[in-house]
Amino acid sequence: MNASLVTIASFTTVPEAELARGLLASHGIEVTLTNAATVNLQWALSNALGGVGVQVSEQDAEEAKKILADRVAPVLADEGWGACVNCGSKSLEVQLNKRATMWTWILLGIPLLRPSYLYRCRDCGNEMTETN
Repeated sequence: MNASLVTIASFTTVPEAELARGLLASHGIEVTLTNAATVNLQWALSNALGGVGVQVSEQDAEEAKKILADRVAPVLADEGWGACVNCGSKSLEVQLNKRATMWTWILLGIPLLRPSYLYRCRDCGNEMTETN
């Protein structure tokens, strides 16, 4: 690649980043992963490093972001999860928050807390937790 690279996304694990790389490659976009080797060897450092970065050239950045936004975030409407409490839309995506679990594991040597989930409405941007 001759153009400068821009990080368009980051993932906690290498397999997630590899899936994004494969998706972008299938659209003809050349991708470079950052921190992949380190996270493979010492996965507990993923959050400290900012995850595994997905980088593309500047001219491909907008298209790549759009492709990832349309395909990577799991949509829950097909699974009958429910609807946004704000606008009623069924176009929801889920994000897994493993930060608290990771910190208890690093500090105490055992994962005491279970990961939590954040649900985001794709239409209005409302964020909900499991308790909403």
